[in-house]
Amino acid sequence: KKLRHDGEVHHDQLPLALALLGFAVEDAWIQDVYPAITDYSALNLEDFVRFVAAYDARQRQAYEAAFHRCDTDNSGTVEVTELAALLKGFGIEPMSHVLHEVISETDEDGSGALTIDEFEKVLDLLRLREGFT
Repeated sequence: KKLRHDGEVHHDQLPLALALLGFAVEDAWIQDVYPAITDYSALNLEDFVRFVAAYDARQRQAYEAAFHRCDTDNSGTVEVTELAALLKGFGIEPMSHVLHEVISETDEDGSGALTIDEFEKVLDLLRLREGFT
C-alpha cells in the first residue's frame, strides 16, 4: 500500500514505484523514458509495464557504458583492479577482501574477471546491499 490504488501510477510516484521493484532510481533515466510512453501525467497498468521495460533497458545501457569505461585494458572483462577504480570514482572504497567476495558471488565462470552479465549482477548486488554493508 505504498502507492495509490486508483489504477494509475502518477509521474511523481515513479521513483518510489521503481525503488519498490528493486531498481536503481535515476531521475534522468525517468525523464529519458517517460515521454516515449505517454504525454499524460499518469500511467495506466499497461503503460506502467511498458515504462518499467523501457527503464530496465535504459539501466542496462548505463551498466554497459560503465562496463566499457571500467574495462580499461579492453579485454572484454572487468578485473578486480578495474572494478575498484570504478567504485572509487563513485566514492566507494571497498576493502580488498570484500571486493573479492562480491566478485566470487557473481563470477559464474570462475575466471576471476567479470563479463558484462556478471558486472551487471555486481552492480545490482551492490545496489541491493546499499554499497558493501
